[in-house]
Amino acid sequence: MKYTVRKSFVQVVGTIWMPATTAAYEYPLRQYDIDNIKALGNGKLTRRAVQLWTDTNTGDFQSIKDFSASIEDGEKTRNFPWKHEESECTFNDCMYPSEDEYEDAAVAYEEQRIEEGQRRWAETGTSRK
Repeated sequence: MKYTVRKSFVQVVGTIWMPATTAAYEYPLRQYDIDNIKALGNGKLTRRAVQLWTDTNTGDFQSIKDFSASIEDGEKTRNFPWKHEESECTFNDCMYPSEDEYEDAAVAYEEQRIEEGQRRWAETGTSRK
């Protein structure tokens, strides 16, 4: 027996709230979301309708710079590619950092945790909150 899994999603690149920096995320779409996008497009899946949906459903972002979407609509798949080629590169850089960038971030995080523990120890005599 063979099964085909079809998924709908919107990939976004934009500026998050805090810290205000460039970030990326892939929002999975449920049928409810697809129906809402269609309602925004007067019954049709359009790029403008997807943009309106991202404006009201991507609360982690203060602004969306660009998006890409793949939406299953019945037997059809509607694809909305990135408006700007560099947006796809930014999305991939944010979602899949190089091994060096990942290790640097992990080391910086661990150093921050150690500094916080030392500060707490100096203030309270314990490293726990």
